[in-house]
Amino acid sequence: MGNRALTQVKKTHTDVARIAGFPVNARWMRENLVHDTRDDLIAVHSPALAVTGAKDIQVDPADLEEIRRLVPGRTEIHRVPDLTHILRRDPAHHTLRSYRRLLRGPVDPGLLTLIATWLTRELDATSGEMTREGRTTAP
Repeated sequence: MGNRALTQVKKTHTDVARIAGFPVNARWMRENLVHDTRDDLIAVHSPALAVTGAKDIQVDPADLEEIRRLVPGRTEIHRVPDLTHILRRDPAHHTLRSYRRLLRGPVDPGLLTLIATWLTRELDATSGEMTREGRTTAP
């Protein structure tokens, strides 16, 4: 969500507000905006995959570097070109109004491949680690 829209949400006092013509859960967004996730990220000691889109207008794609810096476990980050907050690619000029059109299509297949590849690699690595520690893995 753009800075102007976030500023509008912060000024609201109702549970639901209309922002850019769309009803949004303003109460949840206000609570979410004040939550500092840094302590949560520091507590992640398992492998982490952080993915955002270059066209995410709700989460700053620059946050990926902060995630990598804070998570003490193995962290892999990806900033996917043309990917939006709702996990669809949009080569056009992307705005909140694009969501309705984009939600008719599937989640980006390239993103699904990226996640599946990461999961396969991490599960293979975890399986090997468990075997080296003397534990057996389930068949």
